[in-house]
Amino acid sequence: MTPLVLDLIDRAAARGPDRTAIVCGNERLSHRELLARSHALASYLVARGVGPEHLVCIAVEPSPWAPIAMLGVLRAGAAYVPLDPAYPAARLADMLAQVGRGAPIVLTTSSSASRLPPDPAATLELDRAWPEIGDTPAAALPAAAPEQLAYVIFTSGSTGRPKGVMVPHAGLANLVTAQIETFAIDAASVILQFAPLSFDASVSEVFTALAAGATLCLAPRDELAPGPRLVELMRRHRVTVATLPPSSLALLDPAAFPTLRTIVSAGEACSADLVARWAPGRRFLNAYGPTEVTVCATMAVCDVDVSGRAPSLGEPLRGANVHLLDADLRSVGHGRPGEIFVGGAGVARGYLGRPDLTAERFLPDPWAHAPGARMYRTGDLARRRDDGSLEFLGRTDDQVKVRGHRIELGEVEAVLRTAPGVRDARPSRRSCPRSRAPPTSSSSTTGHAARPARSTAPGCPLRSAPDRPARHAAISSSA
Repeated sequence: MTPLVLDLIDRAAARGPDRTAIVCGNERLSHRELLARSHALASYLVARGVGPEHLVCIAVEPSPWAPIAMLGVLRAGAAYVPLDPAYPAARLADMLAQVGRGAPIVLTTSSSASRLPPDPAATLELDRAWPEIGDTPAAALPAAAPEQLAYVIFTSGSTGRPKGVMVPHAGLANLVTAQIETFAIDAASVILQFAPLSFDASVSEVFTALAAGATLCLAPRDELAPGPRLVELMRRHRVTVATLPPSSLALLDPAAFPTLRTIVSAGEACSADLVARWAPGRRFLNAYGPTEVTVCATMAVCDVDVSGRAPSLGEPLRGANVHLLDADLRSVGHGRPGEIFVGGAGVARGYLGRPDLTAERFLPDPWAHAPGARMYRTGDLARRRDDGSLEFLGRTDDQVKVRGHRIELGEVEAVLRTAPGVRDARPSRRSCPRSRAPPTSSSSTTGHAARPARSTAPGCPLRSAPDRPARHAAISSSA
């Protein structure tokens, strides 16, 4: 049985308690200090009634408080729910409403608290409350179980509302152990946390670093935009492992990162050109997987292909099973297109408070030996190449990826329809040169178009305002 992630972190800390666990600007925490603070927070939460299957929201900017909060919640037996303080208040309010009474506490900091909407749950500002938290008597902490919920991450929803994906400890442990091995992470590694907590790649970044006894490198958002500040950050902290979307890799010079040993391309389709630029002299991986299968389902170790063929999605992660099926859920022949279904240890429990959508996307797994096992219907199309690896072909629906972020056009459509003067909206995707401005949206067939502006339609981070007439909406992407 695979050890759960808290056990892996404790063992790693015991091997090197004084090694740096967290670095963020001039702040550093050792593994010993991180464990002590997470235990103190867990005791505080348990003393206030937090326990297994409870949901605790975390709304903090990148800082050491983020991993302290994540580990503290898990040690209390609860599951964490990351919320991005930069989201519009209406979207945060919707997420908090979906979490409902299951979240007795929202963990934040004094710098982030003012961005949160009013909520009946108790808000705890970790930096201000730490003297009280640190003095909490040590409590008997519950041991996590494989089937117990570890975290809930919200993704874009086709109905216009984000949906919360519920992931248990078993999937998290399987991901972490497999990626530590494949990414060649050890105690001397420095892992960049590029993704915000609300993006599932952060799960991989945070827990692989801490479970391996390595160093997690955090930074403010403005230092993570592809450009000189990111280069300086990674050079200063001698980052060795980073996960970046192809649209970010395309804007960076591989020669600027002399300490980078492992680069993981994820979130978007990777091109042969990126492999040719980044693979020489380092380990280059192309990773694939939706949030519903615990971040990652397949990986490919990529070398330069002289034929110029795009890298494959690779083979299933250890503990995962991948099937290509037709519309009748029958296996397709070799080389024929089919929809990707993923089974195995990483399959999530389902969607928070959405049994209908869970039943639609999480189906009984006829290939599994465990009773009640399910597989996830990804909506992605692929075929098997001659070497058995998977080649990505596209989508079966309107979901798109923009700079690594998963976007349901149905959600964009629902929000655009709330804009003043817009009667209807039909979003569509179009590509643009990388030198152009960031993605924009416009709408509609019978009203006004919507373009980025300061006003925000309720429930979504898309910013829109009436503009000139247009015939359709478009999502521009440099992917």
